Amino acid sequence: MRAALVFRPFESADWHGYAGAESFGRGGQLPPVLADCEVDGLPAVAVLDVNGLSFMFDRRYGDEEVSYEVTFSGAWAARALALLGDEPLTMAGLLALGGKEV
Repeated sequence: MRAALVFRPFESADWHGYAGAESFGRGGQLPPVLADCEVDGLPAVAVLDVNGLSFMFDRRYGDEEVSYEVTFSGAWAARALALLGDEPLTMAGLLALGGKEV
């Protein structure tokens, strides 16, 4: 069983790390939110903004580190959040829910 995603509003430093995120609402008065999580047992971050939901994590292959992002756009983000369940998050599971690897 995995821990629930606990989202928190963006803080000033988060805007530098996730510069493409966009605020909610007219005039952008509601900041995006993010949650620490794991994907395939690796540390990951979930970012939810006006455009959708993205899971970002890095995987190491020997000396090489590869960054991954699985994104759910628009209404697919709400669907993904509703269907995540309590099983550990996996890349294959996120893709099966309709996520797109970018």
